[in-house]
Amino acid sequence: MNLIQKFKEHRDNLDQLTDTLPYVIHVHNIQNLQLKYVSPNFKNAYIEFVSEDLSTLYTDSLTHVHPNDQLKVKETYLHYIRNAKQFASINFLQRMRFGAKPDQVFFTTSIMIQETNELLDISTPLSNNEFISKNALCQSENIWKYSLLREKEKQLIQLLIQSKSLKEIAKQLGITYNTVKTYKKKIYKKLDIHSLNELFDFVRSNNLN
Repeated sequence: MNLIQKFKEHRDNLDQLTDTLPYVIHVHNIQNLQLKYVSPNFKNAYIEFVSEDLSTLYTDSLTHVHPNDQLKVKETYLHYIRNAKQFASINFLQRMRFGAKPDQVFFTTSIMIQETNELLDISTPLSNNEFISKNALCQSENIWKYSLLREKEKQLIQLLIQSKSLKEIAKQLGITYNTVKTYKKKIYKKLDIHSLNELFDFVRSNNLN
């Protein structure tokens, strides 16, 4: 039985499931990213974090995330929610801040539970796992960059990776050839890439097609 099945079966008594797990389980509401649940091992490690009612404490929902990471984490969540049909799950890094404890980097896997409109997060504190850190950080950064693109720019990317010419794209999108060229330049700059091959790699490696 996998973790998702166990989560569904123990939804009314998650402490019984999560108390024995070696990682942190936290659950967010899909609509507003409100933090709804944190596993007991997390509570015990960070007493100050749970000194108030969890149901009302985080009106901003991500205040437990390091301020420098909040925007990227939020955009990563939102991108996953908008494109859940393309992703079974999403991985990213986040530094979480709880009470007087020092900021710690966590490798987080987020899984959408459609039946309850929740995000089930499994977070593991990182120590020297450099390989996972670099890959997760790269994916998180890239998804954040992609999420900041305009909708027209995202449409253009999908057409470019289908090997359509700029003239074909202009006709399909109902814009001029020069506008397509301008969009393409802006996309390359925003994603920090320099060629169509790099765009292909960017889309494939981040599951954005």
